[in-house]
Amino acid sequence: MNAPRLARHLPRLYRLAVLAAVAALVSAAGVQPRPPDRIELPDAQTFFPEAAALATGDPRLGGQTVIGRSGEALGLLLTTSPHTDNLIGYAGPSNLLIALDSQRRVIGVRLLTSGDTRAHVDEVRQNAPFWRQFSGRERAAGSVPATIFVTRKPRLSG
Repeated sequence: MNAPRLARHLPRLYRLAVLAAVAALVSAAGVQPRPPDRIELPDAQTFFPEAAALATGDPRLGGQTVIGRSGEALGLLLTTSPHTDNLIGYAGPSNLLIALDSQRRVIGVRLLTSGDTRAHVDEVRQNAPFWRQFSGRERAAGSVPATIFVTRKPRLSG
């Protein structure tokens, strides 16, 4: 190409390069790993009163391992967010804290946050039979237990 033709095409080439860079950034953003579950020690102590620390969780399930005062693994804590944020409940996604014992049985579930209405969230939080139904459940081979919780809502009498 001669100089006048190149000068005429430079703005188009520049726009094409910017568009390609934006497409590459958007593509790269879609393959970033999910952030780790955000769980604090007081959350762990709700289910594991003897919890002294939190460590890296299960390589497949994520979450955080609960460590006792003697250094032993007491269980695992998982959250449903961000893994199930695409599942919308009554009026928005819910983030649940799921406590598993050392045998990977559910020992408790607690609602951390929800996009639902405050009145609905309060009713769900106070519905003890709803929360107790999950205790003792075992994780099916190859599945993530978090998904069973966000798809079920308690039937509340009104």
